[in-house]
Parts: sequence; structure tokens; C-alpha cells
Amino acid sequence: MMEMFRTIGLALGVAAASVSLAEQSGRPDDLTLTNFLSGPNNRWAFSHVRELIPTVNIPHDPGRLMRLDKSTTVSRDLLLEWRGEKLSLDEIASQQYIDGILVLKDGNVVLENYYGQLKPNRPHVMMLVTKSVVGILAGILADKGVIDLSKSVADYVPALTSSGWGPDSLRTLLDMRDGADFSEDGSLLLQDCAVGWSDADACPANGPRGGYEFLMTVDRNEDNLGHFVYKSGSTDVIGWVLEEVTGEPLAQLISKYI
Repeated sequence: MMEMFRTIGLALGVAAASVSLAEQSGRPDDLTLTNFLSGPNNRWAFSHVRELIPTVNIPHDPGRLMRLDKSTTVSRDLLLEWRGEKLSLDEIASQQYIDGILVLKDGNVVLENYYGQLKPNRPHVMMLVTKSVVGILAGILADKGVIDLSKSVADYVPALTSSGWGPDSLRTLLDMRDGADFSEDGSLLLQDCAVGWSDADACPANGPRGGYEFLMTVDRNEDNLGHFVYKSGSTDVIGWVLEEVTGEPLAQLISKYI
């Protein structure tokens, strides 16, 4: 009987410690996959993504690091003209919900400030920056002759032949001037559902599971062809092409070449 009470006491102690740690981290009580992308919950979530959804670590090469020396000449209370007022950088960051600021000049860090949940040793979701990373990677592999940007998506990924991206060249996708019927206010939600970024009520019960399966379901809209239409899905397709050609996961390719 005494052992049972000890076990219960230990369990209660662990539970209390977990609650305490959650409270200390600032995790919102109502955080879910439905609302983690929206304010105010995204302030916490964007610096704790790995506690919400699976992610892949992209290791760097310790031998290829560029050391950035930190300058001490710029003060944190730097005053700037902002919408008709003289405000400090910290005040502007607070008003605009900025998580971090890094300013480089001549290879030196002249300013490095963190706000909200972001810390120097904590990763932060990259969101739109990933498009630049994938674009750079595609440029590197094109320069090496691994891919030909004038060839179509279907030439490299037969599974996408009947999709909205199938007939378009890789260059067209990189310019986001392809003819896929993908929209940021509709298709993106369905993609979030497919890859596990959302469990909203709007997620279809029998919808595609996984990013690859979702991309194959996107239809064609010839009216988009030749016109710039911002499409997250187009970057994902480029990532799939690079994986198909090299036989390596995208994260591994980024680690290897970038």
C-alpha cells in the first residue's frame, strides 16, 4: 500500500513539474493545430515549432562556418523615425511583434536583438524564407548540370504529369508564373490539412494525406500561366523535383550544398 502511495505521489509530482515547465515556457493554454499559425499564439509557436509538429533537422558543416564578429558600437536604445514618431528599436519591435533583428555591416554584426519567445539558441520557423533557400539550391544544381530549368515538371516527376504543374518548365515555377490552380487563401489550407499543419473543421475527412499526394491533386488554370501568382505549392514541387533527380531528401540536399 505504501508503495502505491509513493507511485501516486511520484506521478503527481511529475504532472506538477510538467505543468510548471509548460507555464514557464509561456505556452498558451488554448494552443492547437487549428490556431498556432495565428496571433497571439503564433508568437510562442514560431519559436517552439518542434514541440507541435514533426520537423527535420538540417545539419551544417562545422568546417564551412563564417565567423561573424559582434560590434559594440550600436546601442540598443537606437532612436528611429517611425510613422511620425521618434521611437527606440525595442519600442518598434514591441509594437510590430518582431521576434528578432540581426543587422550586418561589412561582415560584422552591428545589431542583434531578440524579443518574445526567440532566444539566440532557439530555432525559429522560416516560412517564406524557405522559398529562397530552395531557389538557391535549384540554381546550384542547375549550374552543376543536374537539372535543366527549361525542362518540364513532368519530365522529372511523372507522378505530376496530370497535375496543374505538369507541363510547365522549372524556370516558370521558380518565377511563380506557372499555370497551376493554387491559391494561398484556399489551396494552402488544404495543404496544411494534408501535411498535418492543421486539424481545422474545414479539413476534408477523406482528403489527401501527405504533401506529395496533395500536390498531385492540384488542377490546372491556364489564366495563371505567364502571370506572377504567389504559390507556396510551386516551391514544394521544385523540392520534389530535386529529390526525384538526386535521390536524396530535400533537407539533406540543403545541408550538402548550402
